[in-house]
Amino acid sequence: MDMKKDLCVFCSGEMENKIITVSRDRGGNITVFKNVPAQVCRKCGEPYFSLETMKEMEERLLKRVKPKLHVKVPVYTL
Repeated sequence: MDMKKDLCVFCSGEMENKIITVSRDRGGNITVFKNVPAQVCRKCGEPYFSLETMKEMEERLLKRVKPKLHVKVPVYTL
């Protein structure tokens, strides 16, 4: 039986399952999520997330769940 592979909608590259780090910028507030399950294109690197994963990240942002770690990050403007 021939199994259809998931392909990237941007470049048609093959997808692979990975655990990645994701950053989100909402109104100048940057949040980093570590250990995020995703499908990532082997060709262009575009990440895709399940609906469940997207909901979990959004929920944490909206409910202001206390993060495990706060860090200072230098910001440069060019």
